Amino acid sequence: MNNNPKTGKGKKRLYEVSCVVWVDLLAYGSMLAEANFDPTDAISQKAVVRLMDFHKITSEHAHRYFPIHAINDGAVIFRDLSPRTKSVTFDFLTRAINLYQKINDHDIGKGFPGARMVISCGFRVRTNNTEIFREHGKIKVIKAKLKKGSISADQAINESFSTRPNFGIIPELQANFAFTKSFLVDDGGTAKGFPGPNCYIELSMFTESIPDWISFEKHIGWEGKGMKATFGQFKSIDRELANSSCHEGILDAFDIAKNISIQDNITNVLVNSTIKDMRSIKIRVQKK
Repeated sequence: MNNNPKTGKGKKRLYEVSCVVWVDLLAYGSMLAEANFDPTDAISQKAVVRLMDFHKITSEHAHRYFPIHAINDGAVIFRDLSPRTKSVTFDFLTRAINLYQKINDHDIGKGFPGARMVISCGFRVRTNNTEIFREHGKIKVIKAKLKKGSISADQAINESFSTRPNFGIIPELQANFAFTKSFLVDDGGTAKGFPGPNCYIELSMFTESIPDWISFEKHIGWEGKGMKATFGQFKSIDRELANSSCHEGILDAFDIAKNISIQDNITNVLVNSTIKDMRSIKIRVQKK
């Protein structure tokens, strides 16, 4: 039973609880180094084909509720979790596990080392930089042409797809501490107790007693940059059992917040925060 404070559906809070996946191909850079970063070398070409396969698999798993941003041999996936239902957390987790399994089935099957995935929970600050997202010059030109009738609607759409702004940003990944955590854990790798190709899931998304429908090889404690967490090295998941129990044991956004915050009243802070609070934060910082 959810005892968290009520919050309106779709309400945009200044502070959100986010879940972020970072996944990257192991030894991709080593392949290029072995070829002295010569793109004509057979090893480099093999690495690039491997990269293209990685992008194809990740693109096939991208979804409205599972947006994926590829960065060369890595990819980041993100979603704000819901304080109203734990099913959002479960959906994101199972999509991530599916992606992890597909990538490694293919990559290891081709004789490569596979990929490591890290799934973390954390807060993010909803930055209000609306001025950054104003229409850039090229789009304004296309709209002017369309208004004049010098190009058709189809031409305007095609030109819009082929143009891009000089500056790009993914708002959900800015001031996102779950992203920071996933990246740092992956960067620590084997030396920090996270060898690949494995999937590591932060246990803060579960109740203290891990549910029967998911199992882990082991638990690993992690600390870095002022953060700490415990991760489970994924072993298996029983989706039928999870569904039959209504995802018992996985948590919603506010219950996860209680696990990752040192504040006793964190849920009230989250409920009462609004995007308008960013202005007061800016003013306080400027006064300092």
